[in-house]
Amino acid sequence: MIDAIRAAKDALVTEHLIQPRLRGEHEALRVLLATRHGAVLASTATINQLKALIVSGPDDLRAELRKLKRPAQVNRCAQLRDRPAQDIEHRVTVRALHTITLIRMRLAPATKAYIARRVAEGKTSRDAQRCLNRAICRQLFKLLEPTRQSRTASLEDLPQAA
Repeated sequence: MIDAIRAAKDALVTEHLIQPRLRGEHEALRVLLATRHGAVLASTATINQLKALIVSGPDDLRAELRKLKRPAQVNRCAQLRDRPAQDIEHRVTVRALHTITLIRMRLAPATKAYIARRVAEGKTSRDAQRCLNRAICRQLFKLLEPTRQSRTASLEDLPQAA
């Protein structure tokens, strides 16, 4: 075991230069063509799906979309959404908040007690998780918001109970 550790440390210390394959240019071209082929397949599948949606749509919408070229068809279909598409930053933020909530619910004893207290109050576990999300948002807001006072909030200032 000690020899294995010593060998690993020696391997990490020495500089390893990666040698390209003998057919480096050929391999690079192969990878480029394979990537392009995958992109073409994805594009074709998307176009076919758009055409299938146009065929199955209402008559007036179908007539309108058939007059348009492909980019205009995509833009018109995007306008048909009930709600506007959320930007990527919002979706990533919501996902990160959800991950924080799940980890704290699983690992933090104070958070487990908070959820148990909310469920005892008659809330469903889903509602209790929403309350926890809001509490975490308030904590993060206090951290990220520049304070009007001379001192700034730190992680130690925030309670872990919520």
